[in-house]
Amino acid sequence: MTPLFWISLTWVLASVAVARLPVHQRFLPGALLMGTAVPILLAIGFQVGWLMAVFGVAAVVSLYPNLVHLLHARYRGEETAINRAVLRYLVSPGDV
Repeated sequence: MTPLFWISLTWVLASVAVARLPVHQRFLPGALLMGTAVPILLAIGFQVGWLMAVFGVAAVVSLYPNLVHLLHARYRGEETAINRAVLRYLVSPGDV
């Protein structure tokens, strides 16, 4: 087992643990998990293959659906206002 396997497994288990937290306690851990997903997915792409990295991206997108909706609205040019209450729901894993 490579270190990347253990890092990825730890990330998944941490995501499950954060999803079990109350909503108001998910902000910081969810943001940290979202930030660490990028280097882990890049490492998976380099070491295992880009198809597996695409599967990983799909898994991360399914964890953060509210963030995907926000990015899609910004891409379309819609005006979006983000305050602290909205930001809390963007970085919390899973549907709120």
